[in-house]
Amino acid sequence: MKIILLYCRAGFEGECSQEIQEKASLVGVFGYCKTSKGQGFVEFVLSNAKDAHKVFNKVQLSSLIFTRQWARVSEPLEEVSREDRVQPIIDLLLSENRQVCGRVSVDSPDSEGTANLKTFTRKFTAPISKALRQNGLLTAKQDASLNVLCLFFSDFDKVYIGELDSQNSSSDHLGIPRLKFPKGAPSRSTLKLEEAWRTFFDKDEWYELLGGHQKAVDLGACPGGWTWQLVNQGMDVFSVDHGPMDEELMKSGHVTHVLEDGFVYKPPKKVDWMVCDIVDKPKRVSSMIIDWLVGGYCTKTVFNLKLPMKKRYQEVQECLQLIESALAENGLSCRIQAKQLYHDREEITCFIQVI
Repeated sequence: MKIILLYCRAGFEGECSQEIQEKASLVGVFGYCKTSKGQGFVEFVLSNAKDAHKVFNKVQLSSLIFTRQWARVSEPLEEVSREDRVQPIIDLLLSENRQVCGRVSVDSPDSEGTANLKTFTRKFTAPISKALRQNGLLTAKQDASLNVLCLFFSDFDKVYIGELDSQNSSSDHLGIPRLKFPKGAPSRSTLKLEEAWRTFFDKDEWYELLGGHQKAVDLGACPGGWTWQLVNQGMDVFSVDHGPMDEELMKSGHVTHVLEDGFVYKPPKKVDWMVCDIVDKPKRVSSMIIDWLVGGYCTKTVFNLKLPMKKRYQEVQECLQLIESALAENGLSCRIQAKQLYHDREEITCFIQVI
């Protein structure tokens, strides 16, 4: 398996390609990318399977901003009969003496026009799982210690066969967390912050980072989607925006609406959290984040960087480098993570914690 298949947001295949080539080169692995704009995945082709394993051993999925999920795969099996897709897959796996896997993931691109393909992959999971067990290729019960067999259908008659690494892949199908819009939340943007927390925090960090009746500031808060999440964690929130806040949220007694410009406002006392979903130039937002952290106004922040139409990967790298350099120059040791989340669009979400 000398191909690394990377799942990404449709339209960001170029950024995904740039990033994996850069990350792989830093560990001494070089290859080329094959993709088409809007298809929602990238093929990173290497000279041998050993290089693919080296990338998975040296590069963590969590360090890739534009990749949701990735798998080691072989050249695709093409022109698969639509009358019987199961047997060609079983025959290939048996001919390669594949080891037993602990689970099977039947995947497809998350891109425009793939609704019917997604429906098919959901229905195909049961028959292929049954056949895999009958042929000794899948454990009777799921085993998280074993790698996951990956079957990625880019079309109805084209499938990539490979594996998801048990130690270095997303536990969410396609790398997309299944979140329900919470009853009472003022806007769908609330899911961005919830996904950010689930992406950046381990389960055992949840209370440490969010619990204990903390204080928070939400910049650009209107109508309160992110404020709702903070309040739901038991925080008292200063919601900064000239626009109106959700009336029911204001009745909670945990929100103070501050009618000021988010780029100007600073809290009278240090708070635990600052979150920001303001639509503005990414470097202006980055400079504001630096001011907050260097000035000691908060110790934890989640914020979005709205990306330009062109040179998006370059802009991301410049903004993160700007922040990292400024924090280091001021003697701050920080944990910095960034990801293009499922609920993001033309943006990435960042998390920084002063350690």
